[in-house]
Amino acid sequence: MIINGEAARLRLCTEVLFTQTQRTSIFIWLDKAFLLRYRLTRGLLRCFPQRGGMIMKKICLLILAIGVFLACGVNGVIAQQAGSVAKPATAGVEKAGAEAVPKSHGEPVTRRWVEQRWILDNVIRSVGMDWDQPRSAYIAGPCGAEASSDMAAIRQRIQKYADASPAFEAAARRREAKAKAAEEAEELVTARENYCIATMFWGAAQWPIDENNEKNKFYNQRKRECYIKYAKLVSNCVS
Repeated sequence: MIINGEAARLRLCTEVLFTQTQRTSIFIWLDKAFLLRYRLTRGLLRCFPQRGGMIMKKICLLILAIGVFLACGVNGVIAQQAGSVAKPATAGVEKAGAEAVPKSHGEPVTRRWVEQRWILDNVIRSVGMDWDQPRSAYIAGPCGAEASSDMAAIRQRIQKYADASPAFEAAARRREAKAKAAEEAEELVTARENYCIATMFWGAAQWPIDENNEKNKFYNQRKRECYIKYAKLVSNCVS
């Protein structure tokens, strides 16, 4: 039996770090360790009423150090085991097809992100691009009602995580082209509004990219150029 909040916190940590079999062994050790500490505390307080608390603090620190040592050792074994099986597992999944494990676009990824990507894609497919926050609302907010049709089309197009950048890129290119055409026709208000929308969409296209690669740099450059053109066309000062 685990008898206090400190043990419960350690138990929660083991649920995150270790497998079911390893957790069972660790929980048994924790139960025995904290039960022993409880009995030692009662015995020390009876024998040494004045110094029992100080002695118990030292024992607690010793138990904590042993727990950390065991956790690090077991975690290292897990990492070695994961490294030894990672290559065969990945190779088998890659043979199964690109849909099983999405190809990385170069950024550092975690094993869980690769293996459980399908869960996020299913959530996006059922809930939409706003699965974790009102993303479409704060992207479309500065654009005004003019961008409502664009956002509706983007929400419909994004059915998985990998769809986000291409969807926003297509909308940004379309708005930038409309802005340039309006600027050439000296329709400056229309050009200004479309440059503003294009700026927001180019920035949104950067959101799913976790690496400073060429595509990310290209999106950032288009975003900056559109914003500079928008700033030149507004009637008030934009800093």
